[in-house]
Amino acid sequence: MNNELKNWCDRSASDMDAAEHDAEAGRSPRRRRLKAVFDFAGGVALIVVVVWLVRAFCQLTPDQMSGECDWAAEQTREVR
Repeated sequence: MNNELKNWCDRSASDMDAAEHDAEAGRSPRRRRLKAVFDFAGGVALIVVVVWLVRAFCQLTPDQMSGECDWAAEQTREVR
């Protein structure tokens, strides 16, 4: 076994204990793919919810420039 493969095996083996390794080895490839698809879909759904919340916040928050524009308009009226 070359050193790169040995290092990878050492890192991978240290992440799981024997029970987790047996459980992972017992899962079918179809089930693992399905889990990966659901994980991906969950990530996409989370991003969509965050974007929707930011958009809703921006739409519901009044413009910050309106007060400054009103103040500037009053100042120009007073000068004339």
